[in-house]
Amino acid sequence: MIHPATEGALRLIIVNDRSFFEPGDGETFRGTLDDGGLATALTCDDFPDKLFLSSARGPAQRALARRGAADFEAGNRRFRVRLVASPERAYRAFYDVVANDLLWLLHHGRWRHEFGAAETAAYQSGYRLVNETMARALAEEVQAVSGPVHVLWQDYQFYLAPGLARRMLPSAARNRVLFQHFLHAPFPEPDDWSRLPGDIGAELLRGLLGNDVIGFQLPVYGRRFLACCRRYLSLPADEDAGLVSLPDGRVVQVASFPIPAAPGHVTATAGRAGTRALAADLRRRAGDRAVIYRTERVDPVKAFPDAMRAYDLLLRRPGVAGHVVYVAQLVPARQSIPRFAAERERDVQIASEVNARHGTGGWQPVELVFARDFPRAVAGYLAYDVLDIVPWADGMNLVALEGPLVNPNEGALVLSTAAGAHELLRPHAVGVRPGDPAAHADALHAALTMPPAERARRAGALRAIAAAGDPAAWLTRQVVTARSSPR
Repeated sequence: MIHPATEGALRLIIVNDRSFFEPGDGETFRGTLDDGGLATALTCDDFPDKLFLSSARGPAQRALARRGAADFEAGNRRFRVRLVASPERAYRAFYDVVANDLLWLLHHGRWRHEFGAAETAAYQSGYRLVNETMARALAEEVQAVSGPVHVLWQDYQFYLAPGLARRMLPSAARNRVLFQHFLHAPFPEPDDWSRLPGDIGAELLRGLLGNDVIGFQLPVYGRRFLACCRRYLSLPADEDAGLVSLPDGRVVQVASFPIPAAPGHVTATAGRAGTRALAADLRRRAGDRAVIYRTERVDPVKAFPDAMRAYDLLLRRPGVAGHVVYVAQLVPARQSIPRFAAERERDVQIASEVNARHGTGGWQPVELVFARDFPRAVAGYLAYDVLDIVPWADGMNLVALEGPLVNPNEGALVLSTAAGAHELLRPHAVGVRPGDPAAHADALHAALTMPPAERARRAGALRAIAAAGDPAAWLTRQVVTARSSPR
């Protein structure tokens, strides 16, 4: 059943592949709200008439998908949610093969494989089909209401859906709907985009151009997209104005909306007794040793093995071994994908090698835990002396903002120059180019030996930038910008 909007009110529809809402059981649409930064930003209360449209995963969500849109209760909060089920085999091809084992790596400069028959089949029978299914559901929701509708698509999973949905809608409905897309990942350079077969690369770009506004974390990502439109679609793209002109007369705007941390959510979690107990326990285990901390998904893009190589080099320096501990909380994700499952095995192996090589006298150089546990992650923020974030690339990286927000130790931040957050934080972080373990070891050493006054100055500046973040304003700015853009 589709819930009608209040007459004349703006309905905001947020389309995200992974639902932010986990059902508690199969009988009621009641459960828990995801505690990640994106969920916090998108579930703010600034838009009362809001619908979340997401893919159904697993038996419980698939059962709820048959109900259509419904109210979902999470504690004292209520959201309207519609889960959309695609055929299981098609969804696995969409998710495992194309979205994550291909496009995710391509967007981060880590796709190093041939686009073969398996990828082509997965794209045609998986990625394209799931995008069609989601576009059809979106078109149904738009046509079910009479007032204005604003659609905010999320990320690289749904590049085709905006163009498909636009074609599915009758002209009267198209005139009252505005399509906007936000890409959380960095957009590839045109040379990297050429790794896709020409027809597929062009189809993805055309689908994305079904939007009225396309938002990126940083202006540089938007410029890369414009360059791809010029090279692969021969479209006039004005880099200064951030506009792409289409043959049908539409104009698509490209803009930058860097996502902030959610200060209220992070500080509230840091203030809980359970979180503080976890932080105190971590510090007790570390003793008087300095704590280097890291939390991220298990993911080839995050470069944990390279961090361990850098740490191994650091431990070889005089006076370091025995006086530092590296604590890493890695979140298992996408483990149905062989490459991601193998990454977890690599992470365990290299951490074990460092411990075997350097551990002595009861000291374990690396403490590695696999857990999806936000309070435990925030406990690490409270305990670190150095926060180490050096992925191969990252659209933004909210950990780089969340950690300094609550850390009480004037902790230093070692940050990849290829992370979007570096554009915001580079005067105050210790920047390091990814893929250079020796330079990374130098950065860790500089962070550990930084004079107290400099640590305090940098930490204060990092904290001020993070504290200024406003997730509700981030969402509102996107909608306001899009609704005032040329169409």
